[in-house]
Amino acid sequence: AFAKICTQPLTITTMRILHVIWRQMTHTTAKASASHYLSTLLSFVILACMILGTCAKNERGYECALCHAVSNEMQDQLAKSANSTEIIELARRPSADLGKSQKESGRGIRYVDSEMRVIDALQASCAAMRYYRLIEVLGMKQVVKLSDVLESGNLKHVDERGSNKLRERCDELVESLERKFVKVVKASQTLSSTCYGSKSSPCGVRPGRCPSGTRSVDGSGSGPCWPCELGQYQPEAGAAGCVPCPAGLTT
Repeated sequence: AFAKICTQPLTITTMRILHVIWRQMTHTTAKASASHYLSTLLSFVILACMILGTCAKNERGYECALCHAVSNEMQDQLAKSANSTEIIELARRPSADLGKSQKESGRGIRYVDSEMRVIDALQASCAAMRYYRLIEVLGMKQVVKLSDVLESGNLKHVDERGSNKLRERCDELVESLERKFVKVVKASQTLSSTCYGSKSSPCGVRPGRCPSGTRSVDGSGSGPCWPCELGQYQPEAGAAGCVPCPAGLTT
């Protein structure tokens, strides 16, 4: 129940829930003893912490899934301009493109070497989120292309409310990670590394090993992870894939 509720804005939803619960609890304890009242208050505090903790975990899973989707889409968008011969005039160049490492031609810079190319690719990636959907299985989230959802038959796992906010949430994510994406692209690093690096990063400090019963989405054995499909299993942690169940058995 919490997972569905927390697709709404975290603070508003949580406060509404806690307000309703508090009214019910204070109403039933209005004539109770002081000790009973304190016990009720303690229960309320514990429940509040549980709700906030569950919502925060759910929110982190959403951001991590979205960050990986943006990274994957970015690869496609950057590939489209990889052979561009456009020269950007100095007046159009962002300040970060003024470094000595940039290859200049006359009074301009090649578009493929510019920060502007990365920013354009980020904007195009967010625009493409309308063709993506958020799916959730056993508490794990993925943001995938609608065509892939239709092909895999996972429509029943689509979170429509979360999917409708992908473009908006993407804009917010890109705004906070724009500089990091620029650095990663210029250093020719893996785009998904943008999603990691610190506790405040969308996916945390570093990818964790996938637990048993799941597989690694990118085949590395580490996150992002996804539950094994029906009829498959994986007893080991850190697996790149799942294996079919023995004859006569299923999951």
